[in-house]
Amino acid sequence: MWQRVTGALAVCALAGCSLIFPFDVEQDVDGARLDLGSREAGADGPPIDNDGPHQDVSKPPDGQLLSDGNIKPSCLKVCPGWCSAQTSAPVTAKLNAVWGSSENDLWAVGDLGTVLKYNPSNCKWEPAILNGLNSAMQAAVLGVDLYGVWGESGAVYAVGSAETILRRSGSTWTLDLYTKPDPKAPPPTLLAVGGGSGNQIVAVGTGGMVWGLVGKSWAKWSSNSTKALSGVSSPTSSTPGLGSPGAIYVVGSGGALLYHDDATTKELKLMPASGCLYGHDWQGVWAAPSPPASPAPELVAVAATGEVLRYHSTAGKCTLDKTLKKALVAGQTVRALGGVVATDLWAVGTLGFVGRKTAAGSWGKAQQSKTAVTLHGVTVLQQPRWVVAVGDAGTIIRTTY
Repeated sequence: MWQRVTGALAVCALAGCSLIFPFDVEQDVDGARLDLGSREAGADGPPIDNDGPHQDVSKPPDGQLLSDGNIKPSCLKVCPGWCSAQTSAPVTAKLNAVWGSSENDLWAVGDLGTVLKYNPSNCKWEPAILNGLNSAMQAAVLGVDLYGVWGESGAVYAVGSAETILRRSGSTWTLDLYTKPDPKAPPPTLLAVGGGSGNQIVAVGTGGMVWGLVGKSWAKWSSNSTKALSGVSSPTSSTPGLGSPGAIYVVGSGGALLYHDDATTKELKLMPASGCLYGHDWQGVWAAPSPPASPAPELVAVAATGEVLRYHSTAGKCTLDKTLKKALVAGQTVRALGGVVATDLWAVGTLGFVGRKTAAGSWGKAQQSKTAVTLHGVTVLQQPRWVVAVGDAGTIIRTTY
């Protein structure tokens, strides 16, 4: 039986309920399904240095003049180690992932439908307004934990529990995929999203779940795996010996190491290289933006226990690097991997762990993160040269490199 329900929805993913959305939707009172309607409708650690508005010493003291006559604060403070980020409202939800291409395109997602965007005009992280989602969709998102975020060409994708895929194009959001939770048969959780060129994008998750973006719609793909898939990466050009430009690489638990390089197929294939099946639970993967000069690897994956898989296409095989593992102390595990070039990679994990691999040497501990919380995600920007990590209890920290 269907009935019409009207009222107002308070968006409370962040502390406080400052955003109210009226709604008028049809609802199945037997709870059989949720009608999403049209998409057209309108920390526990020591204190860390605050990262608020401040003057960049490399710029003139008057800063940048904005069109309204105000002076834009510089957000490029060089921290003595790591700085904590400021938010426009308190954030207590666990943050699971962060991605960015620049300070103007920097996003973090987490539990309870939390979506944050960095605002360089005031140096603060702000809750994203999900324009384009009707009230039923807004309500659905508030019940979802988001675990992955990625973007390209003006679009941003966020994925999470209840098989959720959110997409932002321009300033409008759509709920591309959502399965109403059923306690008797919980839907899969999507853990990561990423892609290559030519509109090749995949969202991956528990039980080997893969959804691929084909044109403007998503389709279920085969993964040749039943493992939890938790990492996606793609180079911007071809990795020799592993397919065409825009190839996508996926990693997961139980040694899952997969790739996709054929726009005509809807399938992830097992890596063909020898010596790559180590059986570790891979937490993150990074693919070189372009075929690098030897001996830099074209593909890097990191395990929870600190082992680092390095794939070299010229040799057609994988090697295992254990120097990051030696940097971990009791109780620490690795949760995520990020980088811009193969000679400067970053890993984060439990108990505030931060590791770094530079051209000068092997993996080791980076500067102390000044927090003891678990860090779940990391991204590295080229301009500005920032490393941003996110974690439990709304933690967002940043350093320069």
